[in-house]
Amino acid sequence: ISLYVKGLTLKMSRLESTTCLETKAFENMDRLKLLQFAGVQLDGEYNYLSKELRWLCWHGFPLKFAPDDFHQGSLVALDLQYSNLEQVWRKSQV
Repeated sequence: ISLYVKGLTLKMSRLESTTCLETKAFENMDRLKLLQFAGVQLDGEYNYLSKELRWLCWHGFPLKFAPDDFHQGSLVALDLQYSNLEQVWRKSQV
C-alpha cells in the first residue's frame, strides 16, 4: 500500500523534549517530496524515507553525518540549520 503523501511538516521544537519517530513510519510514503522537521529525531534505517524526496528542512538535525543509507540523489534543497552536522557525507557520493 502506497500513501499518496507529497509533503509533511512536524514542528515540535516548542516541546521541552525531542520527539522521536521510527523511520519505518515513512515506508509507505514513497511519493514524499517535501519533508520539514523541527525538534524531531528519527530512529531506524533512513532508507525508509522516500527516494523522491526533493526538499528536506530539518532544524536541529541531531547527527554529525548524513546516514549512509539515506538516499539523497533527488534532493535539490537541504536546510539543516541548528544541527550537529559536521560533514554532509562520510564517503564520496560519486
